[in-house]
Amino acid sequence: MTIAPGGSYEQLSRRNGYTADPLAPAVPGLTSFSTVCRFRGYDFSSEIQSARHRALPSSPASFVNPYNVLDHEHNGIPGDATWFLRADMDDVEIFQIMADSLGLERGTRVISINIQQPGQMATTHFDELGRLAKRYLDKKDALDDQDKFVRYLIALTDWNLGQFFHFGNGLWHQWETGDCVSFEWGSVPHGTANTGWWDRAILQIAGLATPDSRAMLLANDNRIIRLERP
Repeated sequence: MTIAPGGSYEQLSRRNGYTADPLAPAVPGLTSFSTVCRFRGYDFSSEIQSARHRALPSSPASFVNPYNVLDHEHNGIPGDATWFLRADMDDVEIFQIMADSLGLERGTRVISINIQQPGQMATTHFDELGRLAKRYLDKKDALDDQDKFVRYLIALTDWNLGQFFHFGNGLWHQWETGDCVSFEWGSVPHGTANTGWWDRAILQIAGLATPDSRAMLLANDNRIIRLERP
């Protein structure tokens, strides 16, 4: 297995200059993820069930960048192999409340639930935030404007065996429901897999950053935020 010449990973790693040594210690913000906060006091079971009814398969072929498919097919992996099931959840009130707590600008948020089933994986890649870039920058991607947008991942269920994310050299696992992390989505390569026997549900929230969201990221204090059903 090798990196596909001219593929998405090669192009984007060259564009953003990612050259970290895979054996070096993980550094939050540079070669890993950052802990942000812990949402507590809420059971997301009904939101996950709603997501199951509206979710569609997400694969390299479903993204804007066609070179994602090249990366996979170069290594004998079908370009339409399902990474996870994805459901748009912009209309869910509790998720907008959580986005308020994170300080993201209202009206700019893209919110979704990713349900990764046993055996599914999203191979190592860089994000481009194509939908946000097209909507707010009139560009095909936001890689030249990474400081404008923030992306968060929030666990909707407790971790179970075989589930993990990697962000550069950092590994995220053993999370609890409501744990929230962030990462430099365009400059830190990342991927996720479910090698266990239980579905993994993660909430993704992205949007335009504000001074409040930046201050929260810099604090890196893993504060507890209590939630109540609207």
